[in-house]
Amino acid sequence: MNDYINDLYASMKNARERSEKISAWAYDLRQKALRLQFEATAAIETADVATEILQECNDPTLLQVVVKSSLEATQNAAETTLKAIVAVEEANEADKEVTETFLVAKEAAEKLADALNKITEEVDLAN
Repeated sequence: MNDYINDLYASMKNARERSEKISAWAYDLRQKALRLQFEATAAIETADVATEILQECNDPTLLQVVVKSSLEATQNAAETTLKAIVAVEEANEADKEVTETFLVAKEAAEKLADALNKITEEVDLAN
């Protein structure tokens, strides 16, 4: 029984160590995703303002400059949004790994608790 408990303890310890590493990794990815989401939102807003300015521009001498600025802002919005999408998807995958790791840790803890409960019952019966 002692070897069994030692194995369960080692399993739980490994699961905890793995969950700490994966949680830190997932946290970093989520932070990156959030930063990129804010950048994408700002780029979209900039493109929106540039488009509004373009629609209101009646000065033929400024029109080419405004069109160029609007195009650059719109392209930047598309590129920044794509980066945010990729980062969010990576963070979501990391979150799935965190969940799987926590399930392994939970199972190990439950098995260890059951084994310790059996020992407690045996000690109680012996007294």
